[in-house]
Amino acid sequence: MKKYIIGNWKMNPSTFAEADRLASRIQMLNRGSAEVVLCPPVYFLAQLSKKFPQLFWGAQDCFWEASGAYTGEISSEYIRTHGAAFVLLGHSERRMYLEESDEMVAKKLRHVLKRKLTPVLCVGGGEGLREPEQCLAAARIQLTTAVRGIPGKILAGGRIIIAYEPTWAIGTGRPATSKHIAAAASLIREQISSHYGTIIADGTPVLYGGSVNASIVPKLKKKSNLQGYLVGGASLNALEFSKIIELS
Repeated sequence: MKKYIIGNWKMNPSTFAEADRLASRIQMLNRGSAEVVLCPPVYFLAQLSKKFPQLFWGAQDCFWEASGAYTGEISSEYIRTHGAAFVLLGHSERRMYLEESDEMVAKKLRHVLKRKLTPVLCVGGGEGLREPEQCLAAARIQLTTAVRGIPGKILAGGRIIIAYEPTWAIGTGRPATSKHIAAAASLIREQISSHYGTIIADGTPVLYGGSVNASIVPKLKKKSNLQGYLVGGASLNALEFSKIIELS
């Protein structure tokens, strides 16, 4: 199965010149075998994807309609035609700050799949989730809601990537333990298997996100049955990000 290291730059950096330097450094330092996907602010996407075609590019969100009177939203057509193949959906920060519901995320997931983009479905995060068991329970509900009714053939062959990102680990400098992450990866595959069978479950990449840094990767690589990482703050440091890529 492919491995993915996805850098979520969130609302950083503030200028294109900084974004350009960061992407250039990441490309130069990349020595790993995983697919490296960068998700910059959407207003940098077109220029960066054109200048650095060797890297894979993603958007941080996508609306559930192709076009229309939806002020401030980002269309799948814009994403596709400006060099991105991946889309983050249901990120914990959007669930918390923008009150995105499980149903909204499910609508976005269906739309993105129809548009032949690869969704990175984030589960385990949201408002009020402060304990490991709460995040596991939320991940189960969020995943089940998102994939309900989607035909198995659409999800086969790694068409969807699942990223487990517990709220209490994001931006805190306290990543989840390898035991907790292994439990989350097992829960995600069990949920997919219960709906679609073990073949599709075993072929679905599962990533971890939440204060990811290079020092935790060797331990997680051995014990957590992951296919990569969704990296936030560390993806803004080219040297640290490149170490994560190399160690994965």
